[in-house]
Parts: sequence; C-alpha cells; structure tokens
Amino acid sequence: MFTSMRFWIISFVIALPCLFLQPAYACTAADDNYIHENFTNGAQWSMCWEFNDDEGIYLTDITYTPPDSNTPFRVINEVNIAQIFVPYDNGQDRFHDVTTYSFGDGIIAIKPQNCANGKLTTVSTMYEDIRGLCQRKVLDTTINSVIGTPSTSEHLLLFSSHQVGAYNYIPEWKFYNNGMIEFAIGATGALETIVNIHNNPDREKKYRKLGWKIDNKTVGVSHVHNYFWRIDFALGDNENDDIVKIVQYKKQGNKIIAKWRDVVVESRFNNKAENNRGWLIQENVNSNKSYHVQPGDSGHRFVGIKKKEAFTRNDLYITKDVACERYASQNYACNNKKQLSDFVQSNASIENKDIVVWYSLSLHHIPRGEESPEMDMHRNSFKLIPKNLY
Repeated sequence: MFTSMRFWIISFVIALPCLFLQPAYACTAADDNYIHENFTNGAQWSMCWEFNDDEGIYLTDITYTPPDSNTPFRVINEVNIAQIFVPYDNGQDRFHDVTTYSFGDGIIAIKPQNCANGKLTTVSTMYEDIRGLCQRKVLDTTINSVIGTPSTSEHLLLFSSHQVGAYNYIPEWKFYNNGMIEFAIGATGALETIVNIHNNPDREKKYRKLGWKIDNKTVGVSHVHNYFWRIDFALGDNENDDIVKIVQYKKQGNKIIAKWRDVVVESRFNNKAENNRGWLIQENVNSNKSYHVQPGDSGHRFVGIKKKEAFTRNDLYITKDVACERYASQNYACNNKKQLSDFVQSNASIENKDIVVWYSLSLHHIPRGEESPEMDMHRNSFKLIPKNLY
C-alpha cells in the first residue's frame, strides 16, 4: 500500500492584471504591521510585514541604521518565499507547496512559550485570525564567553509556522546588529509518503532503492525540498541604480586570485563548489556599500524535467523587477511566463533597473527509522553579508 498524507487542494486561479500585484512601499512607524528593533551597539532595523495566502509572511521596506548613525540605509524593497518544490524519488509525487497548497493559509498559532520574551502578532488569513508571527530579539554572548571581551551579537528573529500536509515548515528571518541578514526554512512534522512492504519481498526490494526502511512494515520515500526566495534589492536612496557583480576565485600557483565582472543583463548561475563564485549587490557606481550573497547549506542538488521544471536547473537568477513575476513555479498569469526560467530574457539589460535576486537551496531528505512518528528539524539557510555599511 502506498500512502501519502498530503491533502489535495484544488485552487482556482484568476488571471489578475500585473498592476494589481504591485506592492505599495509606504511602510511607516504608524502602521500596525511595522517592525522596529534597537540594539545595544546603536544599530537599528526597521521594516513592515505583509501576509499573502500563498507565500505567507513577506517583508517590505527593510532598512538598516548603522551604529553611530541616525540615517537609515535602505536594503530591500521586498523579500518573499517564492516556492517550496518537493519532488519525490519515485518520480511521481511532485508538490509545489506555496502555490498549490496555499502555504500562507497553512499558518498555525505559535505557543507563547515558543516566543518567550518576544511579541506574538495576529495574522489575518482567509479563514481566521491567528497569533502566528513571533518577533524576538536574540542575544548571543558566545564571543564574550570565549575570549573575554565585551562583544555581543544580537539579532532580530521573525518566524512563523505552516502546516502543509504532514509537514510543518518554519520560515525564519534574522537581522543582525552588524547589518547581516540570514534567511532560513526549517522542516519537521511527519514523513509524508510511506510504502507498505510487509510480507512482500519484491515490493520491499523496489522501494528500498527509493528511500529507507523505517520499520519492519514500511519504507519512507526520499524526496528533495527545493526552497526559493525572491529578493527585490534597493540599496540606498535609489532602487534603480544597484550594480550586480560576480566574483570567481581561481588558483594561480599557490595563490587564489579574485576576478570580478559586472552582470549587466538578466542572468542565471549555478553554485557548484568548484566554481568558487560569489555575487555582490552594490549601491551604485559611486559607492562601495554592498551586500554579498553568501551561498548557504545545500545538498544533493535537484534538476527536474527539462522543460516543465526548467526553474530547477539553476541556483541563482538575476532579473529586473516585474510585478507579476513572483513565484519560481506555477507563476500566475504574467505575459505567458509561468516559471522562473522564463523570467530571464536573453540580453535584457538590468542597468538602471530595480534588481531582483532569486536564490534557491535544496535538501535531499532520506528518511530514517528515528523519524517515525515525528522527525527532527531540518534547516537550510543562506546569508546576505554587508560590506562597508559603516
């Protein structure tokens, strides 16, 4: 017996004009959804949060005020989870958890003890109001404890929790007092797809190649979680003058030489370890203030069906901002562009345009007997590292 605990949901999607999807960046301290945090080093983070039935919590108008400054520095216009694509090793089950299953509306209430010393905020979904967003300042004194200097790391943590089928996803957004940002998604819950192999040696032999035997009766089918984020950068006062640079480190004798070049058109890249690549978003040609996209923990990279799942064939995409280009797959009506790979147009200039970076991580989840009935937390993250902000 083959069992999948995912609940099938049929979504009726209306083709809305792109203009309707355009976010309005007018976040102020007077808004109920305004978030502001002060740190002991004098730094500050400010932003607003919004909620969408598909992607859940997304953040807008993100600014960082460095220590010893009274001037906020704009970093991001908007960042959202652009898809969670989960194909199973059996080649049959392929789930688009954000768009097909209304990831946002799967938000669940956070218990007060899981947001200790923080603030629980009510989120209004299509169905009900839920205390589903935790805002908490986290203190890390590890450096002080180890080397004995009065150095402290603090960050603002925002997180929510979403039930999709048997899985529970926990998106995290971390904003550090030194200007660094970390985006993460944790996954826990119960194994989604299991196969009954009791007293059937041939069936057991077949499915053990596709997963792992978790007890004497069942095999858990392995699968890949592909997480996608959409980051609409807007460094400084002008959102249309950001510059994208790619750096590749090459060995010359005993030296490692960095080679830089500007990215001037919409592009796609792969983050293989042997490529030694990095990406830099710079405020403008006259400023060295920038953010480095630091690759995160990602394993067993998944490449899907050639045309239907072309969005999986690259790890990082750079496009200009188009309001209706929002999801990595199953994108709503957008000039016949249905997936992320369609958004990158050949030789389309990004110079003097509002730049969007799409970044993805993958996790190949191979089930274990220890994960039944409940699994531990699997967490994947990547960072935006500030350079020369202060």
